[in-house]
Amino acid sequence: MRYLPILVALAVPAVASAQSDSVPSPAPAPAAADTTGDFRPGQWGARFIANGGFYGGGALYFTAPRTAWLIEASVNASYEEQGDFNYNNESIVVIAGKRWYGERHRRVRSIGGAGVLAGFGRNYYSGTDDANEGYSAGVYGELGAAVFFTPHLSLGAGARAYLSATFFDLDSNETDYNFSAGPMFIEGAFYF
Repeated sequence: MRYLPILVALAVPAVASAQSDSVPSPAPAPAAADTTGDFRPGQWGARFIANGGFYGGGALYFTAPRTAWLIEASVNASYEEQGDFNYNNESIVVIAGKRWYGERHRRVRSIGGAGVLAGFGRNYYSGTDDANEGYSAGVYGELGAAVFFTPHLSLGAGARAYLSATFFDLDSNETDYNFSAGPMFIEGAFYF
């Protein structure tokens, strides 16, 4: 019994402490968008693109934490044979423009861009002696998003819209004006 006052003296602060721990604490403030993963001016990136039958690569050069110059080249070649008739198609498209990255939301960033394009295409039919060549020029805009697995690696997808004119250098010497929207592209990128 003589130890009872000592036990009570030790137990009372422990109970009071346990009761104070059960009081809910205020909710934490919502986290601001994480900008620690922004790029640095002078940083480079390498891109690899697949877009339908087009495959290509390109480079990014960052001028600000979320802005980069972009250059890209895509090529396509196809061959079709039907009986005695062959059809060959080769083309290359080069684009150059500006790309903007949105704020990071967890691992995802939005992508937007705009610029100019130039292209060359050649069609050849085995039943004729002539190859139809076309020269293109125009503008493009793009929207998409990318998932960043690390600050140096991303995988993204997007869509582009093109407004272009193509001059065909065959007997007709005609010019076609085209608008196309929605061809999806998949891109992987490395940043170093």
